[in-house]
Amino acid sequence: MQILYFHDKNNKKFKVVTVAGIYVPESGVVHIGVSRCSKKDNWNRKLGNKIAFGRALKNPEFYFVVEQNSNKKKVVNEFIENAKRFL
Repeated sequence: MQILYFHDKNNKKFKVVTVAGIYVPESGVVHIGVSRCSKKDNWNRKLGNKIAFGRALKNPEFYFVVEQNSNKKKVVNEFIENAKRFL
């Protein structure tokens, strides 16, 4: 299992949007979870990561499939492209 994070600090609606991806190489599935920090809140990277990771693990907002046992660069590139859907 590999965990990936993407942070967008240039969002118009929120202070920061954190997208977490959990990649399972055996199945090729990447589960996506998202946390959004309000403009009224103080952003905390660890807390944003924890919330997004928990959502990806328990109740993913989205998932996508890459080839089984893909190289890390391909997984990261596809993760970033899919993460942009939530910004």
